Amino acid sequence: MGEQLIAETLSRPPATLTDRETLALAAFAVAADDMTRTCAPDLSPGSQFFQWLRIPAGHQQEVIQALIDKKVLEVVRDAGPYSAAVYRIPPLTGP
Repeated sequence: MGEQLIAETLSRPPATLTDRETLALAAFAVAADDMTRTCAPDLSPGSQFFQWLRIPAGHQQEVIQALIDKKVLEVVRDAGPYSAAVYRIPPLTGP
């Protein structure tokens, strides 16, 4: 669990993020390692990750793509047939 990352995402979220995006970024931080800032959460439909966020199935990829577009989440490795995608949270600059 990325305790430092959780604190960073909740205390200094970029001003461009919506509340839902900030919460989603915090969820990625929960799944991340503080040292590498990377995570590979289960993003399958109905997963605990999205249940916790209460994001409807039709908006899940939309929220993730918004985080990537706003440069607060990076794709390290795309998902493969037998592996999850790996994401990285770059250092945040805050509002």
